[in-house]
Amino acid sequence: MSTKSSSIPPVHLQPPSVDYIDNQLPEHHGVFKNTNSHYDHTVQKYVRDESGKDGKSVVGNQDKGQTENQLSPTSQLGDIGDPEKFWGLIFPEAIAAFTTKYPKEPDGLEKLGYRIRDQTTWKSINAQLHRAREVYDGTQVNFQGRCKRALRKLGDSAIEPTSNVVNLVPNIEYISPVLGAVQLLLNAYKVASEVRERVTSSFDEAEIQELFNDAEVYLITFPDSSKVKDATISLVVTVMKAIEDAIVFFLSKQIKRLLSAFYRGKKGYQETLLRSLEAIKINSEKLIQQAQSAHLLYTQFNLAAIRTEAKRFHNDAKEQSRYTTLMLNDIHEVSLEACNNVLIMLNDAEENKKRQLQILANQESILSRLEEISRGSTPVPPETLPWPTQQTSSFNSQFQFNPVLPMNYQQYFQPGQQQISLHTGQIGWFDSFPNAAQQRPVSPQPRIVSSSIILDLLNIPLDLDSVDLLAVKEYSYRLPRKYHTRAVQVTQTREFRQFIVAPTSRRLLIHGHFSPQNLDTWRSSPLSFFCLLLVKMLRERERYITLVFFCGFHVEEEDSNVGGAAIIRSFIAQLLQQIPFEFMPLDMAIDLDSISKDDCKISHLCDLFVSLVRHLLRQDRTLVCIIDGIGDYETDELESDMLPIVKMLLGFCNAAEHSNGAGPQHGDVKVLATAPFSTESVQELFIGEGNEDEDDLPFLTMESFPDVNDTVGISMPSFSLRRGNTDELD
Repeated sequence: MSTKSSSIPPVHLQPPSVDYIDNQLPEHHGVFKNTNSHYDHTVQKYVRDESGKDGKSVVGNQDKGQTENQLSPTSQLGDIGDPEKFWGLIFPEAIAAFTTKYPKEPDGLEKLGYRIRDQTTWKSINAQLHRAREVYDGTQVNFQGRCKRALRKLGDSAIEPTSNVVNLVPNIEYISPVLGAVQLLLNAYKVASEVRERVTSSFDEAEIQELFNDAEVYLITFPDSSKVKDATISLVVTVMKAIEDAIVFFLSKQIKRLLSAFYRGKKGYQETLLRSLEAIKINSEKLIQQAQSAHLLYTQFNLAAIRTEAKRFHNDAKEQSRYTTLMLNDIHEVSLEACNNVLIMLNDAEENKKRQLQILANQESILSRLEEISRGSTPVPPETLPWPTQQTSSFNSQFQFNPVLPMNYQQYFQPGQQQISLHTGQIGWFDSFPNAAQQRPVSPQPRIVSSSIILDLLNIPLDLDSVDLLAVKEYSYRLPRKYHTRAVQVTQTREFRQFIVAPTSRRLLIHGHFSPQNLDTWRSSPLSFFCLLLVKMLRERERYITLVFFCGFHVEEEDSNVGGAAIIRSFIAQLLQQIPFEFMPLDMAIDLDSISKDDCKISHLCDLFVSLVRHLLRQDRTLVCIIDGIGDYETDELESDMLPIVKMLLGFCNAAEHSNGAGPQHGDVKVLATAPFSTESVQELFIGEGNEDEDDLPFLTMESFPDVNDTVGISMPSFSLRRGNTDELD
């Protein structure tokens, strides 16, 4: 008996302590819930659960071991789309297809309350499956559940050892029927065990959720693919059928399953359920194939669309390049025409200047000869004070000699002293005392400065004009063609020609009369482009010193170079960079120390600029001062500092106009101001008072200019004026 009993595996009843740990201890403390471990009878201790083997552990981990802010990779994959949106699209059609394909429902499900055909969400269907599985697994804490687990464990462990014992028994005829019955029983239970393992592993909630997450991703990724949608519906229908069959399997009586295995065998036992499980795999593969096909189709379609779009982009870029080339060529042609017009004027201006200088040289030569002739025929005058005329005049101005001596000098007068007649017609007195020179006031010595010293005091970027010129150049490419031709029209006017060709100081104000709506930005205008061309041409000639300031680029409060002070500081910096020097006496009346201060008076800056022009600008050179967008400074905040600058610059022109032929000792100064719109205060300063000759007004408005075509490649209407006789400007 002992031998016989030893061949039968014992029932593994777990110790009471293990039963207490598994069933009662979790009620006392939550830390013992879902420990992801179980008691192993072989090693007689708790071991970790293997992932995916125990469906209950996996489900527990998914449901309870996950925090709100942590999603498993499977859930993250499914969260690519909106699950509610996905099931709203697929679930009604899947239920309809399921009931249509399988109209007959298994008996007993509706009566037991495990029906899935009337459910409206996948969550409710999953709940039905979960309930049926709990019944099958015996998870209820009662005697029936414990018996199910013990019996199932006994059957699982007894199959392999018992089969080995049967194989050792000799195959004798009188004992074969018994062995045949035992073999049939063991094979039947083995089939039931394999089916049970397959069912419980195939219907793990995590695996089902992952399967549907994949379907969700495919359907959302390819929403326009009907094949992917149909494959997804077929897969859902197959899963629903398998769930329904699994519920029937989970709820069936254990003895009924065993008897079914006796009569049907391995192939006949729960064939419907097994076919459903196989169908899930097949339909999953079909869905993946359809998704891959859709992916390839979409990739091919997108590549074709990309190629089409790339070709269209290439054609557009080619057309845009062609148009840009035409536009740039047109701009260059317009600029070339304007430059050629100015070039002719500059050549005429140089010829006029040469003739003027020659005339002045001839006049000085004639006066010098007349002076020599007069000196030779005039008798020698009595001995006079041996001071040069210039020094005498300076001395008289310093000491303010009068016909009558001041009271403080009368006490030193002696009868023997002789009265001296000075060249200026004044009567002065000469003190013959030996220490007379010590009684004269000493003149202050001038301050010696260099251009670098003054540049360091200006507190302004030395490349301000270069930066602004580059900005105007970049903006000019966005100007319509009709605005570029305005530059040509300006060069064809009589006013501009007089301004350039005249060999004397001149001033000119140009109003653009452009529409603010037609300009892309108020910082720059077509007249700015005109000033750019003019500065470029003038700076290529050695005879011209060109200063430029673009007001439109310096109007913001954040800009440190704003207002009249910025204009005059920039002009001084440009002047010193074009005419540098090492040593120059500077009048002591100029407050050089205040130049570096931010609150320096505009008058001090103007005095410095005037002094530099008088000392540095030779007679054979011409200083051109250009202020673009001057109307932007006609505001309450900026006008008070801007107008003194304009008055100072126009002072050079006024001095030349009222010189009556005796020109200044320095070169000519020409002042050009432009504004895209009209100005008031600046216009009054340029026109001045008492100037009744309208034909000679230093003012040009573009309001009456003819319209030009804005089409690339079409020439503008010429409005050239005949070149007048340049002798009139001499």
